[in-house]
Amino acid sequence: NCKVHYFIGGGRYVMKNLPNYWENFNLRRIKAKIKFYNLIRYELKDEIEQLQYEYIKVLPKEFSGNPNVIFIWGNKVANVLFEEGFFAFVIESKEIAENYKKYHKYLWDKVAEEF
Repeated sequence: NCKVHYFIGGGRYVMKNLPNYWENFNLRRIKAKIKFYNLIRYELKDEIEQLQYEYIKVLPKEFSGNPNVIFIWGNKVANVLFEEGFFAFVIESKEIAENYKKYHKYLWDKVAEEF
């Protein structure tokens, strides 16, 4: 039901690592007009094409590192590490999600560059 999803450190990892899931999810997302606000990793900026209903900005090189993404939607925050031993945990908390949305907004407004 959440119409806006926020990402910090995005790099198309789901698309690359879980292509069957991604295809189905993305079709449902587009149909529902769910918007993505994606702060992508600097080193991936030339590889990524903008999706429908997606807004992208690029994090500085200093934010690069492991393929780790913070995904915020509704009252949930997922912290996902896309390595060989794929690892994720989800926190469901209105207060924590609100704080992560503030972090995302700060990075979006003050740190990240236009795509």
